[in-house]
Amino acid sequence: MLFRVVKQKEKQELVHELRLLNFLRQHSFPTAYPLPQTDGSYINDDEQLIVLYEFLEGDEPALNNQTAREIGAAVGELNALTGWQDLERDNAITLEKCRRLIPFFANNEEQLHPIFTYFEQETQALESPLSTDLPEGIVHADVFTDNTVFRGDELVGIIDFEEACVDQLLFDVGIVINGFGYPDNELNSNLVAALLHAYRQHRRLAPLEQELLPWFIRWGAHSQIYWHLRYGLLDHPNKKQLHRVQELMQRVEWAREHMKELSDLINQCFTTAK
Repeated sequence: MLFRVVKQKEKQELVHELRLLNFLRQHSFPTAYPLPQTDGSYINDDEQLIVLYEFLEGDEPALNNQTAREIGAAVGELNALTGWQDLERDNAITLEKCRRLIPFFANNEEQLHPIFTYFEQETQALESPLSTDLPEGIVHADVFTDNTVFRGDELVGIIDFEEACVDQLLFDVGIVINGFGYPDNELNSNLVAALLHAYRQHRRLAPLEQELLPWFIRWGAHSQIYWHLRYGLLDHPNKKQLHRVQELMQRVEWAREHMKELSDLINQCFTTAK
């Protein structure tokens, strides 16, 4: 079992997470589920919030076509779930929160100034595509390799549902492509094709979603840049987070210059999957 001490969430947020996991249990979704205490409750709140979870044996995966198919199918299954309306919770990362962060760019670290310039420009560029009315449902919101457990190339489970919420489903697609489609920080068309083909077996994207997916790939990277700025770089610049933000910026900057190429790649993935 895993022993989790919850330090960054209020009890109400933890209760919501456990309710969501119970909902996923009813659908046999592959994840690590909480274990009850002797009295049947799941949260020990005597001094700190503590929850016990099942231990999933496995490792962080390599990026290849099979792991891309496995994760694409799992995220498609998650996004296709219905009956989630009483589990609604807003995404912790939104474009409005990106806008609210900009006034705090008073940091004098010279190495952060290009990030601030980029961040303001990209936040503005994303405003129109992200305001489109698109299908919503449960999203994990953080499907990167370190939040998954694999045995070899087989998925054991997606873990860490701390940020799970109800949002545009395309947000999860953009996130998981960022998580599983960028070996060596370069978009790999074969991985993206494998992932999207498996995803479509559970949930088909509407034509408008397909059209906007390149923007949501950008949003997937940009949302992570927000997280690193909000929870680290603005107050305590460090080399690890700075390097990660620079990697994510490179993805967005490439996409900015190659939107037609990215759209053609997405369209080809859906054409060949038919």
